[in-house]
Parts: sequence; C-alpha cells; structure tokens
Amino acid sequence: MGRGSVRLFLGIDLPEPVRQAIVSFRKAQQGLPVRWLAPVGWHVTLVFIGKTRQTLLPDMQKLIEQTAAHHSSFSLSFHRYQWMPPTKPRMLWARFHTHPHFSLLAQELHQQITRYLAHHQHSTPPALHHPIVPHVTLARTRNALPRPLPLGEAPAPPSLTVAGFHLFASHLSPQGATYEKLASFMLSHHLPH
Repeated sequence: MGRGSVRLFLGIDLPEPVRQAIVSFRKAQQGLPVRWLAPVGWHVTLVFIGKTRQTLLPDMQKLIEQTAAHHSSFSLSFHRYQWMPPTKPRMLWARFHTHPHFSLLAQELHQQITRYLAHHQHSTPPALHHPIVPHVTLARTRNALPRPLPLGEAPAPPSLTVAGFHLFASHLSPQGATYEKLASFMLSHHLPH
C-alpha cells in the first residue's frame, strides 16, 4: 500500500499494577532463550486491522466510537503465563480468562471494520477463525523451541478492568515494533458482575 497507509490495531492498555506484576514475573525468569518485548508496548489486542489508507481513518474512528458506546466495561482475570503455540512454542504470553464482553466487543469491532473497509474496496482484517484469547505477548523466540520450558514462579497480576481501548499505529523496525496511540475510545461505565 506504500505511502499514505499505516499499520493499525485496536488494543487495551495495561494499568500500572498489572504491568508491574508482569515485570516481576519477567525478572523471575532466568536464562530463557527469548527476546523480551518492552513493557511500554505491552497490550491486549482486540482487533488487528493491518495496513489502512490514512484517508479512511476519520470515518473509521467514528464507526469504532459508535460501536464502543454500545458495550459495557468489564474485567479480565489473569489465567496463566503460557508458551504459544503449546507445541514448538515461539512466544510467551500472559493469558487472561476469556470473558463474553471481551469476545462480543472484539467480534463486533471486527465485523464493523471489515464491512467499512470492504465498502471502500480496501483490504480487510484477517478473518477470525477461532475465539479470541485475551493475552499479552511478552517475549518471542528466534526459532521455535522443541518444547515449552519451565517458568519461574511469580505472583499473579491483578484483574484488568477494561473501561476503554485505543487505536494504535504499529511502526516496524529492525529493533522491533513501536506503537503510537492515535485515538482512544470509552466503553459505557456500567461494570457488569
């Protein structure tokens, strides 16, 4: 797509107590053959959008804002630290339990953005072939590991309260990706039990 396009995704920021708990976990890991991602970039992805023409951003942001307004805040509880995929892993995740509000929000945003981009004869986000698992990618391996490696113990992070999310631009470089926050979207304030 070249100039005039930007690589986009929708993601959830980590509150500082969650981020610090995961940093403590990272410090407890010794000698893992991984490249740790910078904590400043840690997030939970809602929708990967991909390269998008910048001229489409204003209307797409209005659509995302309207969609967000129809969804309530929710909370994600921590599940476990996990190598992915489980066989011959290449990534280390901080995984959260799935939540129906998270799944519905991600699915509706994906549908609305796909419909909008297709209407403008634009490439669309990758299809969703499986339920979306809320997680933070913490580290990557250069090559697939033959098996998952043991992980050091650390206290579990607190629950992640999700009151909104952000539109990020992803800038790729040889040193890894950096993320630029382009817009923020609030969910309705009611927090279901």
